[in-house]
Amino acid sequence: MYSDSIKINKNFQSSINLEFDLNNEKKVEEYIPTTDICDVLKKYVNAALGYSNDRATILAGPYGKGKSFLLLILSFILGKKEKDETYRIFLKRVGKVDTELSERIKEIDKKRIRLLPVIINSNYSDLNQAFMLGLNDALERENLKDIVPETVYEVCVNLIDKWEKEPRQRRVVLRECEEKYGIKLSSLRRELLDFSPSAYEKFKTIYNCTTSGLEFNPLI
Repeated sequence: MYSDSIKINKNFQSSINLEFDLNNEKKVEEYIPTTDICDVLKKYVNAALGYSNDRATILAGPYGKGKSFLLLILSFILGKKEKDETYRIFLKRVGKVDTELSERIKEIDKKRIRLLPVIINSNYSDLNQAFMLGLNDALERENLKDIVPETVYEVCVNLIDKWEKEPRQRRVVLRECEEKYGIKLSSLRRELLDFSPSAYEKFKTIYNCTTSGLEFNPLI
């Protein structure tokens, strides 16, 4: 019986989700490079090394063709990693298929080239919001949050937190503005933390109301 000698690796039954599988070395260990895959990876690696001017590209293909898996591997090559057993196994597998790519990957490490993968979630209708959330998650993942200046959304959240500590008379005006426009600061705060453009517009409305028409300027 074929079933006695052929087994299916259950790890290949689930698709790759970049948002959850990024930096998952077990997935990298399972990757099987082919000549076609190495050709595609080499284009990206050469661009990162400066051997090509193709700095922007689109990777398109039908569902199940391995696009996400390829990008997972690319993020492994260009990201921060340890030269551990996973790395050595991966490099050896690539070398058996494409020695040039293997040398290019070594060059990436020698030159300490690192890129920050930003995963944009398609669940958001506003591209700016999706990008801001993706960038925020990426910086937090790599412990780089401290090097980034405050966004306009964080300025708004800080102001809301400050308002809540204002004297009682000031808070009465704030509640009147909330009631007038049907905006709850507690809900607005959560939406701002999700970088919602509509929440920012609501915040400006509240700010305008509480300051008797003064226009909000996040740079002040």
